[in-house]
Amino acid sequence: EVLCANPEFEVKRLPEFVWVSTTVLGSSVTSARNTAWEKLLRYVSGYNDQGLKIAMSTQAMTQTYIPAEGTEREVTLAIPLDPELWHNPPVPQDPMVVVDIVPETILYARSSLPASPVSEADEEAEMLFESLVKSKDPILARDDYYFIMEYDGATMSSTKLASHDVAIFATNKIMDEFYQGAIGLEESLARLHACLRQLGALWSLDEEDIAVDLVRR
Repeated sequence: EVLCANPEFEVKRLPEFVWVSTTVLGSSVTSARNTAWEKLLRYVSGYNDQGLKIAMSTQAMTQTYIPAEGTEREVTLAIPLDPELWHNPPVPQDPMVVVDIVPETILYARSSLPASPVSEADEEAEMLFESLVKSKDPILARDDYYFIMEYDGATMSSTKLASHDVAIFATNKIMDEFYQGAIGLEESLARLHACLRQLGALWSLDEEDIAVDLVRR
């Protein structure tokens, strides 16, 4: 959901959702994604406590950051879990694969980018960071993680991206509620993009009944 936009980026809200993810290190983002895809493929192929085979999603999210030269690349790859499985999610047998809830989240995004090599995502992320710094929008850090959101057509390619967004974290429901309690509503609003301060409510009122021990903080 697009909350507001300017010529350089959009401010988007993602709904609360259950994701299956794994984090790996590699010499490059492509090698790390390849290992991550293999782990997620095993999970959906039945390597879980129910032995359940799950249709592979056509959506995917990659979390990474631009590392210092010569250091290993940390990559988290996630796929959404079918909502029909939320109340009894198959537990991964691989301890490096995790099922958890990602709360409602607001992101800054360069949206609807065409299919392209994974290696070009760093450049897109750099451009987005520069736009946010230039516009004096609040971000956690200049070298923070960024996200590649493949909304449709994601394949198990370690080198190619489907049509996608490149995004940077702004806030989520849990963080926003924490800051409101810690520093008050007015100061917590100052941490957000200007357009978000004009909204009557940042978050949806309806919440899914999902196992609370899965919530990612």
